[in-house]
Amino acid sequence: MAAVLRPRPAIPVAAVGTWATATGEWVCTAEQLRDAVLAQHDPVFRAPVLKLGHLDSRFTEGVLLGDGQPAVGRLANLRTTPDGQTLLADLVGIPAWLDDILESAYPSRSIECMTGVETAQGARYAMVVTGLALLGESPPAIETLGDIAA
Repeated sequence: MAAVLRPRPAIPVAAVGTWATATGEWVCTAEQLRDAVLAQHDPVFRAPVLKLGHLDSRFTEGVLLGDGQPAVGRLANLRTTPDGQTLLADLVGIPAWLDDILESAYPSRSIECMTGVETAQGARYAMVVTGLALLGESPPAIETLGDIAA
């Protein structure tokens, strides 16, 4: 039996502003959002993955981080809102069981990205999106995005 996979179109994943993240203060700019859209078409980068939370170091001591954790979908069709202030993505390939509980179990999300990227071919991007972590009880750094249900 084939798995049932569902999409969630036009989900806000980042917004221009200054955000207190787990790795420090991040000033997200309109240039970064524009470059994230451009970078998705560069074959150097794989499509960003959708995952259940960020890896928590409290539970991963001695474990090779990120190795073997399943993705629960991907991000596709990155684009900005007309004003260029918010980055949108279509979440695709979400297992039906997760989609059924997404709004209550994982109401928030947190973008994962690299900033100031230069490829071996010389292309430069202010930001490249690598993933999106679904968040349950932990609040997101970018609180203006609203819940997924919205």
